[in-house]
Formats: sequence, C-alpha cells, structure tokens
Amino acid sequence: MRWIPFLLALLAACGDGPRPASSGSGDPVDPATVTVKTVGTGGPLSLKSVVYWAYQIQDHYLDPQPLADSHYDLLVIDQARSINDLTGYNDALLVSKLQSSSNHVGGNKLVLCYVDIGQAENFRWYWQQGWKVGNPAWIAGKDPDGWAGDFVVKFWAPEWKAILKSYLDRILADGYDGIYMDWLEAFEFDAVAKAAAAEGKNGRAEMAALVKELAAYARAKKAGFLFVGQNGAVLAGEPDYLSTVDGQAQEDTWFSGGASGAQGDIATKAADTLEMIQALNVFKTAGIPVFTCDYAFKADHVSACYTQAAALGFVEYVTGVQLNRLTSTPPPGY
Repeated sequence: MRWIPFLLALLAACGDGPRPASSGSGDPVDPATVTVKTVGTGGPLSLKSVVYWAYQIQDHYLDPQPLADSHYDLLVIDQARSINDLTGYNDALLVSKLQSSSNHVGGNKLVLCYVDIGQAENFRWYWQQGWKVGNPAWIAGKDPDGWAGDFVVKFWAPEWKAILKSYLDRILADGYDGIYMDWLEAFEFDAVAKAAAAEGKNGRAEMAALVKELAAYARAKKAGFLFVGQNGAVLAGEPDYLSTVDGQAQEDTWFSGGASGAQGDIATKAADTLEMIQALNVFKTAGIPVFTCDYAFKADHVSACYTQAAALGFVEYVTGVQLNRLTSTPPPGY
C-alpha cells in the first residue's frame, strides 16, 4: 500500500482487501489538465439507481483522465492529499471534474472517498512520528494480513474518532458525495477483540455506533452525505444500522486476489460465498443497494461473477486486486 516514489514499496502479502497504494512510479497529474469531454446533465443517479460502478484507489492521481472519460455512474477513489507526500494535490478540482462528467445515461457521476475506519495508516496526514503498536494506546496491533504500515485500532477510542471527524471535514471540503468505509469488520480480529474484551466493550456494537456517529456528524454539515460500507455485513443486525447506511459493498464474493502473486482468480469457498450472500440479502431486502467487487481475469470467472451478481440483484465490478486502473472487463452492457 505504498505510493511510489512517495512512500515505501508494497509489502508482498495476501490481504483481506486492497489498500490505497501505488503500483508504479510517476508524478501526479494536475487535475486542471483533465478534460471533461462529455458533461453530465440532470444530476447524478441515486445510489439505488446505480447500474455501473468502478473502484480505483491506486494511481488515479497519475492519470485521472480515464475516470472522467468513463461513463460509470459511481466512482470510488482515494483522497490523494491525505497521503503525507501528496498534501498539495487538488482533490477538490478532481472531484468536481469527475462529478461533472457524464454517467451512463448522460447525468453526473457520484464520487465517493475511500476511508479505512478500522485501521490507522502510517502514510496518512494524521500519523505522527514515534507512533507504533501501543503508542498511542489506541493502536491495538499490526495489520493481521501483513500489510505494512497499517495498524488495527481501538476504533471506539475518542482520539481515533476525533481523527476520523477531521478526515471527514477534509473530505467534505473536497466536495465528495460520501465515503466508502473499509475495515468495518475490524472487530473480528484478535488484537481488537482482546482489547475490546479487556475494556468491557462489544466490538461489533462499537463499530456500528462509530458509523452512526460519523454519519450524524457528516450529515449535519452536508445533508444527504452518503455512507457505504465495505465488508462487515453482519453489522446489519445492530440497532439502527440499516437506517444509517446508504449502501453495502462486499469483496471476494466469488473470487479474490493477493497483494503479490495471484492478482485474482482465487476461488472463494462455496460456504463462504453462501454466507456472504445471505448477509448481503439483508441489505437488499431492506431496500439498500448492494455493490460487489471480485478480483478475476479469466473470461469464465469474470462472466460468472457478473451473471451471478445480476441474478441476485447486486451491482458487480470485476477487476484486479491492485485497483490501480479501471477494469478491462467492464459489466455487460457498459
């Protein structure tokens, strides 16, 4: 998860999911050079009406033009200026240009900002020198999947909540339509579960409470600000959670990939797929749109993902796990 040449190289490890990173070198492209060739009119689709979505949290700052030229209804990107050595990047201008570019029916695009709410990342603007596991006390442990520079946190800690609210202020200032929350399932991992137990906390309930608190904070400043969660679908069972979030996303429903080696086409166990589908159907039944992202390249795997997702009423996107470019296998009809 490293921006090169700005940050360290990506640690070779299989992970729970992709992280903002850079898989190559290069200089950031000034968003002012991005040309909106087809301007959207009539506003964006509602999240429930999104037919095509795309997910790129690496390298988009090197060449944002393909994002503007695409006609996806929804884009999920990372905030470049949240990275220590990219603090001068003009995210607000890029977001504005992407929003003004056309979606698949000629309206405007929705743009969500990726945020890891269950982990602290040592390449972000908020990270301070000397921080490590246990210092400050709310940093509970290293990333359980081995991603260097990521640390699971006691996400119920007031200090972490304050950081996330400052993060939201920056995202709101850049004009994003909402956030795409990663690591909602942080409560499942040993270091966090042990910390929660030691403090008499219910980790799952605390994560749901965090999402509700952040949503109330953001929506008090911008009505209708969108909250979409990635993974952690079991949170649907927490009180008022379904009435808080606007969308639910899930990785690896059918195929996953690793940080190095296989970038996709690793079949998910059938039992795990069934469990995920059952959890996602809770959102679908509640009228909340479900977005799935699978990592595959083989034509039969790609086709299977799109076919099965469509049959379930999920909005699918199939790409490579590095998420460093738009997919070469867009959805049927795109």
